[in-house]
Amino acid sequence: IANKRWSKKQKKKILDSRIKSTKLLSDKIANLESKPKLFISASAIGYYGSQTNEPSNESDSPGKSFLSYVCKNWEDSTKSAIESGIRTVKIRIGIVLSPLGGALKKMLPPFKLGVGGKIGSGMQIMSWISLEDTVESIIHIINNEHINGPINLTNPNSVKNYDFTKILGEKLSRKTIFPMPKTIVKLIFGEMGEELLLASIDAPPDTLISSGYKFKDENLITYFDKTSL
Repeated sequence: IANKRWSKKQKKKILDSRIKSTKLLSDKIANLESKPKLFISASAIGYYGSQTNEPSNESDSPGKSFLSYVCKNWEDSTKSAIESGIRTVKIRIGIVLSPLGGALKKMLPPFKLGVGGKIGSGMQIMSWISLEDTVESIIHIINNEHINGPINLTNPNSVKNYDFTKILGEKLSRKTIFPMPKTIVKLIFGEMGEELLLASIDAPPDTLISSGYKFKDENLITYFDKTSL
């Protein structure tokens, strides 16, 4: 999704790669004589679109952004599996943090050089989750047959981009005084930047918590304290 600017061709590739593969799998397992007990389809909290007011829970409607459209159609591609009676869980994954890949790996070089800073206003909510909790929560879903439908995979303690920037800078013993203004984000990244860097999505893991999952990483500070960067 973040490899390049979103041209019409790139957006079609993003959409097709998710919907076609999921629908193919869904259709195939739905027609098996011996069906699997569980089908987990990976979606994302981009489903909700950028927010300005209340947090989004799993029962909320999709937003109006491109990523919302992708996630909505992605999840709808599991229809045949659901109709065939297979327990189908649609995990809406937040920003997965790991120094080995993803968003955090891309952030580390400029922060280590002391040129990191907030993005835009810094007030946008980042619904993050550690890689360990991502894996453990999926195992939890597999082992709990009552979990069904959409479920947010995020940490209960989301943070604003400003606070994330400050905490990461303190962990690395670096100043974070070089912000990336909203206008620059739009100029360099276009629509992709607006939806991935400037969007504010507060998607608490209500269903995950109510199902009894216990988080390994309680908040961002404790996560960074135990993580080698």
